Amino acid sequence: MTALRSALPLASLILSCGLARDVALADEPALASRQGDDMLVTLTGIVHMPDGSPAQGAIVESKVGSDLGSVDPLLVARTDGGGRFQLRGMFGNGAQFYARSADTNHQTTLIIPAVAVRSVSVSATPVELTLTPAIKHEVLVLAEGRPAESAQVVASGHAFQVRGVTGADGKLRLQLPASERLRELVAWHRELGVTGVFIRSCTDVI
Repeated sequence: MTALRSALPLASLILSCGLARDVALADEPALASRQGDDMLVTLTGIVHMPDGSPAQGAIVESKVGSDLGSVDPLLVARTDGGGRFQLRGMFGNGAQFYARSADTNHQTTLIIPAVAVRSVSVSATPVELTLTPAIKHEVLVLAEGRPAESAQVVASGHAFQVRGVTGADGKLRLQLPASERLRELVAWHRELGVTGVFIRSCTDVI
């Protein structure tokens, strides 16, 4: 297990990290009604396990993408028995796929640039995602040197965002995709405050 031990002193400063996001199912009518049909793009794909078998019941997320500067909602789909999925949205900033097996033990990410989204959509070839073993990270959240219980933690990269809650010992374990580097770690507690760090490598946070 690759351990990422993060001692984060919670502060009263509220960081503007864009963590609160709407979540919408891929076929949610309300989402489509808010966007022009001519701007919607349908992306289909297949998720594979490491051995090449279909990843049944895997979760696939992608940011919808917006050019308005607002926080992007998520499109979410679950794969069928053949590992197939479909997402429909604007993808104004490109498609940022984050896929994980039902047990989260296998994960991957894939980014399709905005200029390529429509060509991928009209292609007869589905997007293919192959899961790999997730990397386990251990996070420790401290407040004034003491474990912070029930702190909300978010670990994120370009295409993924993973959440968790600390236990009585201030610790939690997160499983993150090996395909993308962890870039940001944020912890907050309703009484103790909020803090966050940008991470260049695992040695940056000890």
